[in-house]
Amino acid sequence: MMKKILLFICVISLTTNVFAQSREVKKDFKYLVNKIEKDYPGFNEKVNATTKDRYDFLVDSLKNALNDKNSYQIYSTYANFFKDHHLRVCKIRKRIKRELTDNSSYGEALTMDEKAAKEYIKNSSNLSSIEGIWETFRGEKIFIKKEKNSFVGIKFKDQGSWKKGEVRYEFIPKADSTYELVYHTKVKGRTPSRDIASLQHNGKVLEIHGTKFFTKPTGKDGQYSMTDKVFAHTYRMKYPNGLNIFNICRVLSDSTFYIRVGGFSRYDKKFIEESLENNKELIRHTPNMIIDIRGNGGGQDSAYQPLADLIYTDPYMSKGIEWYATKGWIKNIKDVIKNKNYKNGEAGKKELEHLLAAMETNVGGFVFHPDMGKECLVKKDTVYEYPKKVGIIINEGVASSGEQFVLTAKKSKKVTIFGNKNTVGVLDYSNAVPVYFPSEQYYCYIPQTRSGRLPENPIDNIGISPDVNIPFPSTRDLYDDIDIWVRYVKNYLEF
Repeated sequence: MMKKILLFICVISLTTNVFAQSREVKKDFKYLVNKIEKDYPGFNEKVNATTKDRYDFLVDSLKNALNDKNSYQIYSTYANFFKDHHLRVCKIRKRIKRELTDNSSYGEALTMDEKAAKEYIKNSSNLSSIEGIWETFRGEKIFIKKEKNSFVGIKFKDQGSWKKGEVRYEFIPKADSTYELVYHTKVKGRTPSRDIASLQHNGKVLEIHGTKFFTKPTGKDGQYSMTDKVFAHTYRMKYPNGLNIFNICRVLSDSTFYIRVGGFSRYDKKFIEESLENNKELIRHTPNMIIDIRGNGGGQDSAYQPLADLIYTDPYMSKGIEWYATKGWIKNIKDVIKNKNYKNGEAGKKELEHLLAAMETNVGGFVFHPDMGKECLVKKDTVYEYPKKVGIIINEGVASSGEQFVLTAKKSKKVTIFGNKNTVGVLDYSNAVPVYFPSEQYYCYIPQTRSGRLPENPIDNIGISPDVNIPFPSTRDLYDDIDIWVRYVKNYLEF
């Protein structure tokens, strides 16, 4: 490992030693190192007798290689030593007011509303297969027509800074129904970006590779018919983007109910609450339930509570979190109280005051929040008869609050965890807050707490393993499909 670090430092030094090391970057690096050494709750665990020489070597090497051009890379390399996804350096990106031009970078707008587009199609012979009205299943509609040596995509409606008739896309023919796609812009001084597009499914689909796809409406007068809508929602891209994991819930059979939740944000919380409420009677009479959280990177623990309540079986002890009572975090809490930056009004203020009092009695050590305790007995009022068996599907994209849900779910006798890889492993140190560098060009998220599971049961960089291995490869794009993983878990629960 030290050889890799040395090689990395040498590469930086050889390629960037002509640049100056300003007082500002020196000050920022010193601040970052000092802040993590004093306030990161995992520092003494990760910089120990085994790793200290490597750590000291890294700090000295990065300090010597640091200059004005590689500062962000140096800061990030230092933070990455700790292998904690909650500990990371970010740039402060200042918003720049964009100056818009009157027309797109293509040139003047083409006067072409939907009525004129339909007349063009009706009165034109020998149209190219890319010409015509195209629409995404989310409602974006454009008209593509030939102009000189390319085809242009014209907006039908005003949308944001784009006005009806302006050219947003330009498709330059290449070969085999493939086009170079130019995204035109209205931002002054900005260069149009480029991509690849192609016609698929005998010209019925226009894919923008790795992004989205359009289909042609075939209904009367160019309207999107019911069969067009069904086709658009069923079609799967040849060049997918790998991100289409939609929240859905549905009945798989008279024995199994299915819900997929791709995150635990406040929007996901609303989806969970509405789904469980709208299907309450059905769930209470269905023996099996599948909860699919593939790709769930976390959010708020409160978002998954309705699911945790539904699958609960027996009381269990829940480990708390310990707050690192350093002078830095004590000052931070005092500033929050002074500036009234807390949530939940007076109740939130009192919670902070109780925590602050506990921290001040053990400066330099760890304390449990006095309102929460070291560990607590979780005992719910209701144990639901249904579902009787619950399968939770995980993958290597499950992290943070997603992992906390898995740990909570494993307390239930009803639950079996399915997957083929461990979760990410980013849960031991949490409640990260941004700490701003003196230059105000960067900040670092630093956790304030560590889990009460430590050191006996770490999760970071290990993850949570499935109980049952799914013997099929991962599905890259899920959309709203029921894929082979879901069918496998369904059969497992029903047999």
